[in-house]
Amino acid sequence: MNTDLTRSIEQATTIDELVRQFEALLAVDISDTPKGHQRLKANQLAKDILAKYNGDYSNVSPEDKAALRDYTGFGGIGGSTNEYYTPKWLASATWDAVRSYGFTGGSVLEPSSGVGVFSETKPKGTLTTSVEMDQTSAVINQIFHSEDHVIQSAFEAVATNPGIGDFDLVIGNQPYGVRDASAMKDKAYKNTKYADQYFVSRSIDKAKADLELLAKSLLTIHNTMAEAA
Repeated sequence: MNTDLTRSIEQATTIDELVRQFEALLAVDISDTPKGHQRLKANQLAKDILAKYNGDYSNVSPEDKAALRDYTGFGGIGGSTNEYYTPKWLASATWDAVRSYGFTGGSVLEPSSGVGVFSETKPKGTLTTSVEMDQTSAVINQIFHSEDHVIQSAFEAVATNPGIGDFDLVIGNQPYGVRDASAMKDKAYKNTKYADQYFVSRSIDKAKADLELLAKSLLTIHNTMAEAA
């Protein structure tokens, strides 16, 4: 990480300053590097593979599935500050932590799922409702996790749908930064400025009542401590 950027992050005194620094970090473009070229090539191949199936992904060949696994989104190579997908080891570690609290399976919401790394590493007996804005990522997620319910849309559309909820668990890696025009799709939360705050708050709303009460209590404690710091 750039030394000046590291120093700026360490010296940030408000959440607005911190978000600006992280957005600057996420905006770094590695397209014109060997790794960037490799990712761009793999991503384009994945898009070409999906295109040849014309929307019917019921019989994707093993060779094509292998290539689709190399799709990494465009975080860092296409100007996106959102498509930084969670590494498999981190998703696995998160599930380990959840199991240590007694989770043995059930209905799970992942509000920003990417290509489905958390679904790939989930425990047996877990059914996931995965929400993903990007069409390519959502399709790849559904191909590999046909037992799950993958919804391709902004999370706001799911958050405001009263028919979707009562989850045993919410998991995932939420986006960061200032929310885009999708914020207006959830008028009750339209003034929540940052994506991470919105995703956490609205995900809690979708949990079962006892889990929601616990999570909101923890969130209140966290926010109070942050304000006092």
